[in-house]
Amino acid sequence: MEQYILENLDQALEQDHIKVYVQPVVRTLTRQYCGMEALARWDDPEHGLLLPGKFISVLEDHRRIHELDIYVLNKVCKTLKSMNRRLDVPVSVNLSRLDYELCDIFEIVESAVRANKVPRSSLCIEITESVIANNEQLMHRYIDRFREAGYSVWMDDFGSGYSSLNVLKDFMFDELKIDMRFLSDISSRSRTILASIINMAKEIGIQTLAEGVETEEQFEFLRNIGCEKVQGYLFGKPMPFEDCLRHVEQGGGTWESPRLRWYYDNIGRLNVLSARPFHSDNESNMPITGLELNSISIAILELKGNMAEMLFANQAFESTASAIDWPLIWDHHRESEGIPLNRISQRIQKLLEDTRSEGEGKSLFVYDNDYYELRARTLARQGDACSILMSVTNLSEISAMANQKQLDEGLRSLYSVYEQVALINLKDLTVVSLYLDRTSSHKLPTGNLLARIEENAEQRIYPDDRERFRQFMDPDTLEERAAREGGISIHLRALSFHGSYSWKCYQLVRIRQDAYYFLIRAAEKEVRELQAKYHAWQAKDGTLTPELLWDNVVNHADLKFFWKDTKRRFVGASRSFLDHYHFRSLDEILGKTDEDMGWHIHNDPYRDEELKVLNEGIISHKVEGEDQEIVATKIPLYSQDGKIVGLIGSFYQSDSHLAAKDAVRQARTDALTGLLNSRGLYEDMYAYIDEYELRGRDFALIEVSIDDFEDFNTRFGYDFGDSVIRETGRKLLKCCSNKAVVARISGFYYKVLRQYETQDELDELIARIRQIAAEPCRVSEASISVYLSVGMALYSETRNRENMEMQAEMRRMTDDVETISQHQLMENTGHIFHVFDELPLAYAVYKIISGPGGGDAILLYVNKCFVDMTRLTHKDLIGRRVSNFFVQDAGNWLRMAEEAGLNGKSSKGEFHDTHMDCDFEVTAYPVIGPGFCAFTFNRK
Repeated sequence: MEQYILENLDQALEQDHIKVYVQPVVRTLTRQYCGMEALARWDDPEHGLLLPGKFISVLEDHRRIHELDIYVLNKVCKTLKSMNRRLDVPVSVNLSRLDYELCDIFEIVESAVRANKVPRSSLCIEITESVIANNEQLMHRYIDRFREAGYSVWMDDFGSGYSSLNVLKDFMFDELKIDMRFLSDISSRSRTILASIINMAKEIGIQTLAEGVETEEQFEFLRNIGCEKVQGYLFGKPMPFEDCLRHVEQGGGTWESPRLRWYYDNIGRLNVLSARPFHSDNESNMPITGLELNSISIAILELKGNMAEMLFANQAFESTASAIDWPLIWDHHRESEGIPLNRISQRIQKLLEDTRSEGEGKSLFVYDNDYYELRARTLARQGDACSILMSVTNLSEISAMANQKQLDEGLRSLYSVYEQVALINLKDLTVVSLYLDRTSSHKLPTGNLLARIEENAEQRIYPDDRERFRQFMDPDTLEERAAREGGISIHLRALSFHGSYSWKCYQLVRIRQDAYYFLIRAAEKEVRELQAKYHAWQAKDGTLTPELLWDNVVNHADLKFFWKDTKRRFVGASRSFLDHYHFRSLDEILGKTDEDMGWHIHNDPYRDEELKVLNEGIISHKVEGEDQEIVATKIPLYSQDGKIVGLIGSFYQSDSHLAAKDAVRQARTDALTGLLNSRGLYEDMYAYIDEYELRGRDFALIEVSIDDFEDFNTRFGYDFGDSVIRETGRKLLKCCSNKAVVARISGFYYKVLRQYETQDELDELIARIRQIAAEPCRVSEASISVYLSVGMALYSETRNRENMEMQAEMRRMTDDVETISQHQLMENTGHIFHVFDELPLAYAVYKIISGPGGGDAILLYVNKCFVDMTRLTHKDLIGRRVSNFFVQDAGNWLRMAEEAGLNGKSSKGEFHDTHMDCDFEVTAYPVIGPGFCAFTFNRK
């Protein structure tokens, strides 16, 4: 059998004797089918169906397993592509340890995914523990590459080896597959082990899936301990793909929609076994208090519109809730269709509504002389669905209830004064965030104190105040500094929720040895009053120095000005100037010229004006801007010996034109993305054209579209589609920096204008835009793959706006022409060449391509006469290579095509067609622009 397998593997792969079976995966919370695992079966004509145990080990022993795995991978990607809108669930594939040694399996996976334009989130990579143990260093690199690219990486057969815990400690996984077969039964001992595994996985942020589930008892137990997914004969054995679809349909099952996949994944992150279910991930390392140990009764409710449904309730919740008259908490424990909110007690109804709108809520009440607390927190949202974590706790059972009440009252007073409250522990150098009000966009996050201090300094504190903040927060000297008065304070400038800096008072109040409250409150008004008093005193005292005045003008005055050196490079700028252009710091402009910033389409007037200021000492005072709303002044900057060492520029906006400017800006801006719209683009394009005609400065038009965008709307909904459009626009803008004009024209189409000096600049930009498809993209917490089609045309190629646009559009529509779907290709090219549909002459359009095997051409469009002449259909023709059919002398035909498509010259010739066994007279024409040609055919 071993010899037979080795001798017949190639034939089995070529003739599809290897079949890809799938086994369905079910989500425990909803009992919906949410995925599949791909498995190989060998349907041999001589030996019948061979199970993996017959051939996998043979192929591994003879180092040929990667041939099988690559075959399965490609089959899965083609299946995912063919499923399209019919079904959209992730499929996991198993990779052997030898795949990582015998080939670059990551690049092979990427190639298969890109060729079929499959979302990376639809393909999950399963890796067994033995694979990692074989070469840890190599596997670290591969796992990191897969996860960074956006693939989900699963650890398969957890517990089957001896080093599972070490592997989890050293490697990052997205999901843990627990094989139920390594536990022979569901005894008390087995239940304890499984619950411990689930608890451990949730605590370190890994999803869980149990395979080998065969009974309802196993399923219910796994559901109750929080295992998110199951797989096994209870829900379906491995079977061909089509059989799997029928199996689910006939059994009355449903497939989970992509819109809800991320929603339920977020719910699944909750650890129902945790003693602190309401804590954030960052707080999970904090000690568990007595209050928390008595508050672990939890339930998960789902609100949809005015309906509510209980998805999950643990025994502790049911026990506590039933003791206080169950209808008070919930009219019905579990109704499959849900119940109207108005059937729930008003107290719970308000709590749920508040939690849906605010994200969390709490309610205290008395029942039978005991105090109870209801807590709720939003877990996830999707459309009108909102899942809520809920708990009920008997506070009277806690001996420290009275102290807790007093503490709560004190904290409420504290929260009414301060924007942020945190607890700092100097002993173990940790910080825990306790409170953040709605006006604060940032907080000192929970975690390591030293790391959070540095992070806060760099991201929130005004650059000139950062060192003072670090000294104020220095844990090595804090105890000594604060011991004398019980606390210390300082005034610093920090980012506010609206994105600008404002004065804050930072306080550290000593609670006990090594423990401090960290408090932040607004202090803008009091600092301004103090500054005014201080400056008034200084003026009377005669100590108002130029240095003091300059510092205040630069940092606090509402004056927009900058200064440059003699080479026109920015040296400094006022804070008001930086804020006006949305620069976070001076570093973004330091050492750059206006040309480096890409601020002007016509650079010469601005450059000449500044050179006159620097070389001739002329003071420039003029009105600038689209609507003449900016009054700008530039003056020479003299040294003490009278030499010009730079210039100072300033501007202010004319109040009479501000409203007009806002109206114009709105008229030029796309409301969805904030990019330019078509009006804004064309206004700038005419300026680019003018610059070309006057000074010969060429520019490129780049067209970009999101491939198969309709799938996002179908899979996730229109709101998600809008988010994809916004995120793609943001990434395009980042690629182009400030040296290009980026606009969204309509739908999922974008255009970019870019002046350039060398072709390398454009090649670099196109490469960055294409790289968007290779990067993982997160939208609304979902990891997706966005594939783009790109087409570029230069104005110098046509010197005509309409022709340049048509050329860029055609190149975008036929970008990556051999992987684009035939339906989309026919739709794209038919849109451009439909005027030739009724031409009484056979007419076809081609795109010339180059490759390792020499040149060729792809058939893009044929008219009705061409179809009638060949007796073939559009599906037989569009997207095919010319070398595969029609002409016998393909070399001569290609020379004519290249002469027309690359050199712009028409030519005539005669060829014999092997398909129809007849001769033709043909004429080749240039069409659209370089790279495209058209042929007419006359039968001889």
